Amino acid sequence: PGATRTAITAAAGAARDTGRDRLAERLERLGGAAPVPFELLTDAGDDLVVVTGPDADGPPTWMDVGWVPARNRAWSDALEEGMALFQRTLPIPPGARRAEDELLARIVAAELIARGGEHRGSVGPGTHLPLDKARLADEPRTDIVWRNVTKAGWYGRRVLPVGQRLLHPDTAARLTARGHALWYATRYAMYQLGPQFVGTDAGPVPHKEWFGEFWGPLQIARADVLSTRAHDWLAEGGVHRASVADEVLVAAVTMAFVAAAETSTGEAPPAHATASAIELGVLVRERALVRTDLGWRLDMPRAREVWADLVERLFAIWCSGDRADAERLVAELGAPDPNLVSAIEAVADLPPWRGELRMRVLGLR
Repeated sequence: PGATRTAITAAAGAARDTGRDRLAERLERLGGAAPVPFELLTDAGDDLVVVTGPDADGPPTWMDVGWVPARNRAWSDALEEGMALFQRTLPIPPGARRAEDELLARIVAAELIARGGEHRGSVGPGTHLPLDKARLADEPRTDIVWRNVTKAGWYGRRVLPVGQRLLHPDTAARLTARGHALWYATRYAMYQLGPQFVGTDAGPVPHKEWFGEFWGPLQIARADVLSTRAHDWLAEGGVHRASVADEVLVAAVTMAFVAAAETSTGEAPPAHATASAIELGVLVRERALVRTDLGWRLDMPRAREVWADLVERLFAIWCSGDRADAERLVAELGAPDPNLVSAIEAVADLPPWRGELRMRVLGLR
């Protein structure tokens, strides 16, 4: 509690120094309040977000404080509405759990302005509520994306360097912080689409239990690729420009390289390596991603066709509980192509991006 109050007080002072008096007033009120265990606190205008943890009885051991400017609210609302409509187009069988008129996850795009306690040295790009993952099957999920940290930290320190090192200049030109943020903000919502259990004669069985070792790669690949399909659909409906959907696609492909590299260095769980191998491997196999002397070149129209087929297969496996086809998919593509291995090794030496969180990254000075 002392560390979090210090962080909030410092953020309030920085807000005063930069002329953000309204924000400073809210932070000062928060900093003077007695710490209480809560998960999400918003004021009447829903523009101050506070997340504390851990999710248990007793005082919190860390605290994140975020600000939701009007531009972020509009961005979040548009994504939520678009994703809610997009999910109706998916091949989800009758009776499978889903919301007809609203997304099962809320998207909150905020700017991180203070971080205290156990998290004060972290630059994690987001979080979700409820913090207790066991409750996610029964409660609506809220995904919080710290846009400033995503751009300055994750994108600026890791995603962009990987893209510049590996991608053909024509492809790298479409790699943007906007595309990365859009992809990241919607991919977690993709986990909630489709059935949450596999129907058996003995009753419903959670996917994690049913698929075992294949569960992680399947759900990661499904979310990664489905997020790009969602933005393609938004572009087709005129919500996005086609160029924005291109940026999302290139960001997703770059992130597959990033995740594979971070797995090789122990920064990401092993399931990401298999998921990345599936996502990139099918593009390479179908000549939608080709290695050239200038780097990996992405054939955008062909890549969309290939990943559309991959989404269809992943959804069929997920909805039917076809473990045999899950095993076949991992056997076909789960081990990366030798050319992909050399590319992953070429970026594995990049320094970790989760360094010290600095006020300049947050734009407070």
